[in-house]
Amino acid sequence: MKVSVGLASIVSWSAFPLPPMASQPVILFRPMNKPHNTDRTNGKVSVFVPMQSFVLGHFDLAEPDESELPTLKQYVLGWTDSTGSKNMGWLDKYAKLALKSSTWSVYENLLKVHILPEMGNLKLDEITPKLVGEFIVKKFGQGLRSQTVKNLKNCLGSALRYAVSPDQYIASNPARGILVPKPEDEEPAREPDPLSWEDRKLVEETFRKHSPKFYPLIITGFRNGVADRGAVRPSVAGS
Repeated sequence: MKVSVGLASIVSWSAFPLPPMASQPVILFRPMNKPHNTDRTNGKVSVFVPMQSFVLGHFDLAEPDESELPTLKQYVLGWTDSTGSKNMGWLDKYAKLALKSSTWSVYENLLKVHILPEMGNLKLDEITPKLVGEFIVKKFGQGLRSQTVKNLKNCLGSALRYAVSPDQYIASNPARGILVPKPEDEEPAREPDPLSWEDRKLVEETFRKHSPKFYPLIITGFRNGVADRGAVRPSVAGS
């Protein structure tokens, strides 16, 4: 190629700075030993000197990325990084310790069925509040009930909360503050089917006569576990 240079630059090397990107070649230019072409226009003299380029090598011009940011799927289920180190996923590392076994099973199913197929391949810092909001709207459009969508948001938010602290992969939780609305026209999961007053009196009388220990549970709404732990005193149960 031909480059227009000043006369003082004909015998000098010229280095062109490159943007700070990793693994970019450093290229130097020098004039070639060929005749110079001159152009005289409007009393000015321009000298055109053929230039020759040399690639000296590749240099890392950027700061190294010390942390390998995992995808959501990797962070949740676990992954092996470039150094061969195995990283336990959030589901087994944190969730098993913090959640009841029943809640853990629900979260595991929600992740595999709904969350990871949608966002599993995204890096943690690619998940934004806008993306979480669109995910919630999409799940409503698929016919999921508000409580299920709320569980999805809570599950995702719980995992991302640990990604903020203690793991420090992201600066803030993109699911925090996202509200899950309950549509006004949403029907209840099941219709209540209360006992009639006659049936209620019959149940109370039956327990009072034949199972006096559990009679207080019937009239107060206590659960069986409360009585089993001795919360209902025998003197009360037998009265």
